[in-house]
Amino acid sequence: MMTSNPQALRHCICAGLAVGLFLILQGCGGSTAMQDIDSKQNLKILGMAIINYEGDEGQWPDSLDQVKEQAEKAAADMGSDKDFATLMTNPLTGDNPGYQYVMPAEGDPIEETVMLYQLRGGERDETLAKCYQSGSVR
Repeated sequence: MMTSNPQALRHCICAGLAVGLFLILQGCGGSTAMQDIDSKQNLKILGMAIINYEGDEGQWPDSLDQVKEQAEKAAADMGSDKDFATLMTNPLTGDNPGYQYVMPAEGDPIEETVMLYQLRGGERDETLAKCYQSGSVR
């Protein structure tokens, strides 16, 4: 049944698009997409913790274990209640630890230097998002 009310028609179209998108995500790995987003959030939080550690201590941490306090604070600052153990588990791959830290070298270009990799099966997965020394995740 057609309506002569253009606003009602727009609402119906928007609702239909929303339902369609939901169904597509459910049928095509919607939970995987959410796990990818969650793993990227963990990368961002851990990356900010590493950067904050370097700012506080004047040197890069030797390992991720050294940034536990900064990681939990960064998580809280981003509105997350994740503890360090949860942050270290990669929701996309299931690995724990799910991330590998590589200490930046002096003079490395900030935008190009990867400091956190995601792990799959205990190995770096170069196809997954990474966290760079600048704090960006891509």
